[in-house]
Amino acid sequence: MNKIEEKRLTLFETAQKFGINATETIRCSQELDSLLNGCRGGLIQQTKDSGLNPAAQIEHGRTAGKKEAFS
Repeated sequence: MNKIEEKRLTLFETAQKFGINATETIRCSQELDSLLNGCRGGLIQQTKDSGLNPAAQIEHGRTAGKKEAFS
C-alpha cells in the first residue's frame, strides 16, 4: 500500500510539472495501474482461497461496523 501511495503522489506531482498528456505522466500512470492491478489480483486470490465471492467481500467491507440507514 505504501508503494501505491508513493506512486500516486509522484503521478500528481508529475502531472502538475509536465501536464497530464506528457510522456512522463503517462508512464507514471501506467506504473500506478500496474501496482493497483497487482493489489487487486492479490485480493481476488485471497477471496477465492477463503471461498467468498470478491464482490461480496468488498460489499461486506463497506458495511462492516456500520448501521444501516434504512431497515
